[in-house]
Amino acid sequence: MKKFSIFLISVLLTSFFSQAQDWKYASISWIRTTPGENYNTLLKDKWAKLAQKRIDDGTIVGWDVWGVGHTTPESPYNLIIVTLVNDIDSLGKNVGIRKIDPEISDMDLEILQQKNWGARKIMAEAVVARKNGYSFVDSLPQIAVFNYMKVPLGYGAKYEKMENDLNRSPDKNAPRVAWSYSKRLDLNGENVGWNYLTADFFKSYKAAMQARANTPSYSKDLLQAFKSRKLVKSEMAGKVMSLR
Repeated sequence: MKKFSIFLISVLLTSFFSQAQDWKYASISWIRTTPGENYNTLLKDKWAKLAQKRIDDGTIVGWDVWGVGHTTPESPYNLIIVTLVNDIDSLGKNVGIRKIDPEISDMDLEILQQKNWGARKIMAEAVVARKNGYSFVDSLPQIAVFNYMKVPLGYGAKYEKMENDLNRSPDKNAPRVAWSYSKRLDLNGENVGWNYLTADFFKSYKAAMQARANTPSYSKDLLQAFKSRKLVKSEMAGKVMSLR
Protein backbone atom coordinates (compact mmCIF):
# COMPACT_ATOMS: atom_id res chain seq x y z
CA MET A 1 0.00 0.00 0.00
CA LYS A 2 2.86 2.35 0.84
CA LYS A 3 4.54 1.66 -2.51
CA PHE A 4 1.25 2.28 -4.30
CA SER A 5 0.82 5.61 -2.49
CA ILE A 6 4.33 6.68 -3.47
CA PHE A 7 3.62 5.65 -7.07
CA LEU A 8 0.33 7.58 -7.08
CA ILE A 9 2.00 10.71 -5.71
CA SER A 10 4.70 10.39 -8.36
CA VAL A 11 2.09 10.15 -11.13
CA LEU A 12 0.19 13.16 -9.79
CA LEU A 13 3.35 15.24 -9.52
CA THR A 14 4.36 14.27 -13.05
CA SER A 15 0.93 15.35 -14.33
CA PHE A 16 1.08 18.54 -12.27
CA PHE A 17 4.44 19.64 -13.61
CA SER A 18 3.69 18.58 -17.20
CA GLN A 19 0.70 20.93 -17.17
CA ALA A 20 2.93 23.70 -15.87
CA GLN A 21 5.58 23.18 -18.56
CA ASP A 22 3.49 23.01 -21.75
CA TRP A 23 5.21 25.98 -23.42
CA LYS A 24 8.55 27.75 -23.33
CA TYR A 25 8.00 31.04 -25.17
CA ALA A 26 5.06 33.28 -25.92
CA SER A 27 4.26 36.14 -28.26
CA ILE A 28 1.79 38.61 -26.73
CA SER A 29 -0.24 41.22 -28.63
CA TRP A 30 -2.29 43.96 -26.99
CA ILE A 31 -5.13 44.92 -29.32
CA ARG A 32 -7.71 47.67 -29.49
CA THR A 33 -10.73 46.71 -31.54
CA THR A 34 -12.64 49.21 -33.66
CA PRO A 35 -16.24 49.75 -32.49
CA GLY A 36 -18.77 48.46 -34.99
CA GLU A 37 -16.28 46.40 -37.01
CA ASN A 38 -16.97 43.10 -35.17
CA TYR A 39 -13.38 41.92 -34.91
CA ASN A 40 -14.55 38.93 -32.85
CA THR A 41 -16.12 37.45 -35.98
CA LEU A 42 -12.78 37.64 -37.78
CA LEU A 43 -11.11 36.04 -34.79
CA LYS A 44 -13.53 33.12 -34.84
CA ASP A 45 -13.91 32.64 -38.60
CA LYS A 46 -10.30 33.23 -39.70
CA TRP A 47 -7.60 33.64 -37.09
CA ALA A 48 -8.78 30.92 -34.72
CA LYS A 49 -8.90 28.46 -37.62
CA LEU A 50 -5.40 29.49 -38.67
CA ALA A 51 -4.17 29.10 -35.09
CA GLN A 52 -5.72 25.63 -34.84
CA LYS A 53 -4.03 24.65 -38.12
CA ARG A 54 -0.67 25.80 -36.73
CA ILE A 55 -1.33 23.77 -33.56
CA ASP A 56 -2.27 20.68 -35.58
CA ASP A 57 0.89 21.10 -37.67
CA GLY A 58 3.02 21.32 -34.53
CA THR A 59 4.13 24.90 -35.25
CA ILE A 60 2.63 26.33 -32.05
CA VAL A 61 1.31 24.64 -28.90
CA GLY A 62 -1.45 27.06 -27.93
CA TRP A 63 -3.36 30.23 -28.76
CA ASP A 64 -5.35 32.22 -26.20
CA VAL A 65 -7.51 35.32 -26.47
CA TRP A 66 -8.33 37.38 -23.38
CA GLY A 67 -10.82 40.20 -23.01
CA VAL A 68 -9.52 42.90 -20.68
CA GLY A 69 -11.98 43.83 -17.97
CA HIS A 70 -13.34 47.26 -17.06
CA THR A 71 -12.30 48.96 -20.31
CA THR A 72 -13.75 52.13 -21.80
CA PRO A 73 -13.59 53.58 -25.34
CA GLU A 74 -10.54 55.51 -24.13
CA SER A 75 -8.70 52.39 -22.92
CA PRO A 76 -5.49 51.67 -24.86
CA TYR A 77 -6.53 48.06 -25.59
CA ASN A 78 -9.31 45.60 -24.84
CA LEU A 79 -7.96 42.26 -26.11
CA ILE A 80 -4.79 40.30 -25.40
CA ILE A 81 -3.76 37.53 -27.79
CA VAL A 82 -1.13 35.04 -26.64
CA THR A 83 0.63 32.56 -28.95
CA LEU A 84 2.50 29.76 -27.17
CA VAL A 85 5.45 27.85 -28.63
CA ASN A 86 8.25 25.55 -27.56
CA ASP A 87 10.61 26.69 -30.33
CA ILE A 88 11.00 30.46 -30.54
CA ASP A 89 11.65 30.20 -34.30
CA SER A 90 8.08 28.91 -34.69
CA LEU A 91 6.50 32.26 -33.83
CA GLY A 92 6.78 33.54 -37.39
CA LYS A 93 6.11 30.28 -39.23
CA ASN A 94 2.97 29.24 -41.12
CA VAL A 95 1.11 32.48 -40.48
CA GLY A 96 -0.43 33.08 -43.92
CA ILE A 97 -4.20 32.80 -44.37
CA ARG A 98 -3.62 30.49 -47.37
CA LYS A 99 -2.69 27.79 -44.86
CA ILE A 100 -6.43 27.39 -44.22
CA ASP A 101 -7.79 28.82 -47.49
CA PRO A 102 -5.36 27.90 -50.29
CA GLU A 103 -7.85 28.86 -53.00
CA ILE A 104 -8.40 32.43 -51.84
CA SER A 105 -7.81 34.91 -54.64
CA ASP A 106 -5.37 37.79 -54.38
CA MET A 107 -8.29 40.23 -54.46
CA ASP A 108 -10.17 38.46 -51.68
CA LEU A 109 -6.98 38.27 -49.64
CA GLU A 110 -6.48 42.01 -50.04
CA ILE A 111 -10.10 42.64 -48.97
CA LEU A 112 -9.62 40.42 -45.90
CA GLN A 113 -6.41 42.21 -44.94
CA GLN A 114 -8.04 45.62 -45.28
CA LYS A 115 -11.01 44.47 -43.20
CA ASN A 116 -8.69 43.07 -40.54
CA TRP A 117 -6.64 46.27 -40.38
CA GLY A 118 -9.80 48.32 -40.06
CA ALA A 119 -11.25 46.13 -37.31
CA ARG A 120 -8.32 46.31 -34.92
CA LYS A 121 -5.06 48.01 -34.10
CA ILE A 122 -2.08 46.29 -32.49
CA MET A 123 -1.09 48.66 -29.69
CA ALA A 124 1.95 46.72 -28.40
CA GLU A 125 3.72 43.38 -28.76
CA ALA A 126 6.21 41.44 -26.67
CA VAL A 127 8.01 38.10 -26.55
CA VAL A 128 8.53 36.36 -23.22
CA ALA A 129 10.24 33.21 -21.94
CA ARG A 130 8.46 31.10 -19.34
CA LYS A 131 10.48 30.78 -16.14
CA ASN A 132 8.20 28.75 -13.89
CA GLY A 133 4.59 27.92 -13.17
CA TYR A 134 2.04 25.44 -11.88
CA SER A 135 -1.53 24.38 -12.55
CA PHE A 136 -4.11 22.38 -10.62
CA VAL A 137 -6.52 22.25 -13.58
CA ASP A 138 -6.50 20.54 -16.97
CA SER A 139 -7.67 23.50 -19.08
CA LEU A 140 -7.09 27.22 -19.12
CA PRO A 141 -9.13 28.88 -16.35
CA GLN A 142 -11.75 31.53 -17.07
CA ILE A 143 -10.03 34.48 -15.38
CA ALA A 144 -6.45 35.74 -15.50
CA VAL A 145 -4.78 38.56 -13.61
CA PHE A 146 -1.71 39.81 -15.44
CA ASN A 147 0.89 41.56 -13.30
CA TYR A 148 3.52 43.64 -15.07
CA MET A 149 6.77 43.86 -13.11
CA LYS A 150 9.77 46.15 -13.43
CA VAL A 151 12.93 44.56 -12.05
CA PRO A 152 16.03 46.78 -11.83
CA LEU A 153 19.10 45.86 -13.84
CA GLY A 154 21.13 43.26 -11.96
CA TYR A 155 18.24 42.12 -9.73
CA GLY A 156 16.78 39.53 -12.10
CA ALA A 157 18.25 36.49 -10.34
CA LYS A 158 17.12 37.78 -6.94
CA TYR A 159 13.63 38.45 -8.22
CA GLU A 160 13.33 35.03 -9.87
CA LYS A 161 14.46 33.33 -6.65
CA MET A 162 11.78 35.23 -4.76
CA GLU A 163 9.05 34.12 -7.18
CA ASN A 164 10.25 30.51 -7.11
CA ASP A 165 10.48 30.43 -3.31
CA LEU A 166 7.11 32.12 -2.84
CA ASN A 167 5.36 29.60 -5.10
CA ARG A 168 7.33 26.48 -4.21
CA SER A 169 4.46 24.87 -2.27
CA PRO A 170 1.18 26.24 -3.66
CA ASP A 171 -2.08 25.63 -1.82
CA LYS A 172 -4.44 23.61 -4.00
CA ASN A 173 -7.39 24.86 -1.93
CA ALA A 174 -6.59 28.53 -2.58
CA PRO A 175 -8.68 30.58 -5.04
CA ARG A 176 -5.72 30.74 -7.46
CA VAL A 177 -5.69 27.48 -9.44
CA ALA A 178 -2.73 28.20 -11.73
CA TRP A 179 0.19 30.59 -11.93
CA SER A 180 3.18 31.36 -14.11
CA TYR A 181 5.84 33.99 -14.54
CA SER A 182 7.84 34.97 -17.59
CA LYS A 183 10.78 37.15 -18.52
CA ARG A 184 10.54 39.66 -21.34
CA LEU A 185 12.97 39.06 -24.19
CA ASP A 186 12.20 41.58 -26.93
CA LEU A 187 13.11 44.76 -25.02
CA ASN A 188 15.29 45.64 -22.06
CA GLY A 189 16.65 48.77 -20.40
CA GLU A 190 15.70 51.54 -18.03
CA ASN A 191 13.08 53.02 -20.37
CA VAL A 192 11.20 49.74 -20.84
CA GLY A 193 8.02 49.82 -18.79
CA TRP A 194 8.12 46.18 -17.62
CA ASN A 195 10.47 43.22 -17.98
CA TYR A 196 8.69 40.41 -16.10
CA LEU A 197 5.09 39.24 -16.27
CA THR A 198 3.27 37.07 -13.77
CA ALA A 199 -0.17 35.56 -14.35
CA ASP A 200 -2.63 34.42 -11.69
CA PHE A 201 -5.46 32.20 -12.91
CA PHE A 202 -8.87 31.66 -11.31
CA LYS A 203 -11.90 29.53 -12.12
CA SER A 204 -14.29 32.45 -11.84
CA TYR A 205 -14.57 36.22 -11.44
CA LYS A 206 -15.87 35.64 -7.91
CA ALA A 207 -12.78 33.61 -6.98
CA ALA A 208 -10.50 36.33 -8.36
CA MET A 209 -12.36 39.00 -6.38
CA GLN A 210 -12.18 36.92 -3.21
CA ALA A 211 -8.42 36.56 -3.66
CA ARG A 212 -8.04 40.29 -4.12
CA ALA A 213 -10.22 40.99 -1.07
CA ASN A 214 -7.85 38.97 1.12
CA THR A 215 -5.10 41.01 2.79
CA PRO A 216 -2.17 38.66 3.45
CA SER A 217 0.51 39.21 6.07
CA TYR A 218 4.13 38.85 4.93
CA SER A 219 7.34 38.26 6.83
CA LYS A 220 10.03 40.94 7.05
CA ASP A 221 12.27 38.88 4.76
CA LEU A 222 9.57 38.61 2.13
CA LEU A 223 8.74 42.31 2.37
CA GLN A 224 12.42 43.01 1.81
CA ALA A 225 12.46 40.63 -1.17
CA PHE A 226 9.49 42.49 -2.69
CA LYS A 227 11.81 45.47 -3.12
CA SER A 228 13.55 43.57 -5.92
CA ARG A 229 10.65 44.51 -8.20
CA LYS A 230 8.01 47.15 -8.77
CA LEU A 231 4.46 46.19 -9.66
CA VAL A 232 3.79 48.52 -12.59
CA LYS A 233 0.23 47.41 -13.31
CA SER A 234 -2.19 44.59 -12.56
CA GLU A 235 -5.15 43.92 -14.86
CA MET A 236 -7.89 41.31 -14.95
CA ALA A 237 -9.01 39.57 -18.12
CA GLY A 238 -11.63 36.98 -19.06
CA LYS A 239 -11.03 34.08 -21.42
CA VAL A 240 -12.56 34.64 -24.86
CA MET A 241 -11.17 31.49 -26.46
CA SER A 242 -8.35 29.02 -25.93
CA LEU A 243 -6.97 26.49 -28.40
CA ARG A 244 -4.64 23.56 -27.76
